[in-house]
Amino acid sequence: MQVKKALRQARAARTVAIIIGGFLACWTPYITLLLIIIIIIIIIRSGWTPYTITTIVTVTTGRNHSYSVNFAVVFLAFASVLTAAFSGHHLRHGLLSS
Repeated sequence: MQVKKALRQARAARTVAIIIGGFLACWTPYITLLLIIIIIIIIIRSGWTPYTITTIVTVTTGRNHSYSVNFAVVFLAFASVLTAAFSGHHLRHGLLSS
């Protein structure tokens, strides 16, 4: 009798683990991307963009100068596009308006 109960509990635990694992697998990328976007918006609106970009470029490039220059050019172009996109009029009336 206890063996059947233990088997049922093990099966229930496995089912719950599969459901929770599927939930986490589906929602983790969305939550991670949402947090990154919110942090970018906060950095851009606070005026810390140049300091943040300099820090990221310095940390990620290391000593390889040619990679450093190429990465800096691409990252600065990306940052300027993000700054233009997130400082637009459409965000001033949204949830993250300052």
